[in-house]
Amino acid sequence: MEFSKPLFDYARFLQILCIFQLESKVEEWMRLKFKTQSLLYHDSMTTPLATLLFKLFLESGAILHEFSLYSSEFLKFELEIFHSLEQNEQFELEFFHSLEQNEQFYSRLQHLSLDIRSNFGIENIAKLLRQLRNFILYGRDDCPTEFYGIFSALDSQKNTLQDVTLRDCVFSAEFEVLDNCKNLETLRILDCDTELLKILDYNISTLEISYSQIDVPIIVQILEKSLLAIYKSFKFLSLGFFYHTPKEEGKILIMQLAKILPSTLQYLDIALGIPDTLLDSFIAILLDHCNAPLKKLLISGGDLNNEKNAKALIRYCTRIRSLNYVGIAKNYDYLGYDLCDDIRNVLEKYVTLVPYSHIVVDC
Repeated sequence: MEFSKPLFDYARFLQILCIFQLESKVEEWMRLKFKTQSLLYHDSMTTPLATLLFKLFLESGAILHEFSLYSSEFLKFELEIFHSLEQNEQFELEFFHSLEQNEQFYSRLQHLSLDIRSNFGIENIAKLLRQLRNFILYGRDDCPTEFYGIFSALDSQKNTLQDVTLRDCVFSAEFEVLDNCKNLETLRILDCDTELLKILDYNISTLEISYSQIDVPIIVQILEKSLLAIYKSFKFLSLGFFYHTPKEEGKILIMQLAKILPSTLQYLDIALGIPDTLLDSFIAILLDHCNAPLKKLLISGGDLNNEKNAKALIRYCTRIRSLNYVGIAKNYDYLGYDLCDDIRNVLEKYVTLVPYSHIVVDC
């Protein structure tokens, strides 16, 4: 297939490349070219054409800063297209040899996003990187336990790596290499187990854990050490979801957490935009033991409809006298605050009530 001569040298300006988006654009072009909307997603021609474009960028001297290679058929299309020709191994070796021979393509790479692929020799490329700061690894629905040396290869990035995201992964000994990344500031563990936290240093400043069975004592330990390190400047905290925690143990942990919140803390989000959270039975304890001079508190409407929690909020307001706004999360902003009139009328004597979306901060 012939491509028209471009108006300018794409490779010269190309710094960010997402293979998934490239495939989508190829599919869009094919629909226009063949004047049909019936092409199936990742049609048999879509991925090969995207690969040809990728090799063209590679051979034309592109130097990437950000490379995303996930949610894609890009690395396995040869299994479908070339299987009958028995060229799988030859194609794969040729493709990755060309990558390894074009060091300038990824010599300035700072952001790398990957799927877990057994046939992707990224470990050979990762060892040659010099500026990698952000790494994202996507597992699969079956949460694979084999990582094919990907994390071992990241040991060469221990002086530059600052931000790591893991999604749909089961703990592996390979993760221990992250403990050598002394400049690691941000760790996101999404839909994974949290055993990794046991080997991590406590110098990270941003920790995000989502939809996991959380080891609460480890979280408290991290917060204690991290908060002490940044005590003078810590102003924002978002907190939510106590899964699989016995009620009595949860009370003790929340009490400990409330007591170590620093005097610089001004913003506390215990709703995370959700109308009802699993913190409901602990909110009164949190507020009664919190001495931080909060200016903004974000809480779910469902939790605040609980009279016990509402009274705890009033006690906090009269005791600390710093709170200006309470942002209330609910299903639909235009339906009001999701509070019964009696509770709302009483609370408005002590603090200004506003919709959650009006004061939420992405932290």
